Amino acid sequence: MNEHIRYHQNNVHWIIKGSYSKEVINILKSSIFRSTDTGNVIKSNPVRTVKTITLEGGCVLYCKHYKAKGWRDLVKYTFFGSKAKREWTNGIEILKRDIFTGEPVAYGEKKSNGFTSDNFLLIKAVPQSKPLDDILSDNKPENILKFKERRMFLKRLALFM
Repeated sequence: MNEHIRYHQNNVHWIIKGSYSKEVINILKSSIFRSTDTGNVIKSNPVRTVKTITLEGGCVLYCKHYKAKGWRDLVKYTFFGSKAKREWTNGIEILKRDIFTGEPVAYGEKKSNGFTSDNFLLIKAVPQSKPLDDILSDNKPENILKFKERRMFLKRLALFM
């Protein structure tokens, strides 16, 4: 399903992939999403927090919360697109090119005084996956057989870029 649903809550404008709209809207309304203290936080620093959220059907999403760190980010996000929106767009393009990655499910941008500040990205988790950095740097002898797979992946990724 290619349709996208627009949703607005707490000054955050959301674009949600239609097939996930009901479950995602339920999560957005819940206190689990709004609170920065709950959920399974994976990474956190002053400009980004990543945590996992489990939907009713058991589907696990990564929630990336990007925070504007100053007026430069506010201007950049407003005129050149937020990090979440760019990652959403790139994720869709990567999937169109048959490169296996987490499916972008939704992104949201918080508007304040006409500027985009906080922005959010929800991505479907890929079970038993590893970060790209880990995959590309894994040169252990037992993984040498995967060299051809990594090379093919890099070729497809290079064509995207």
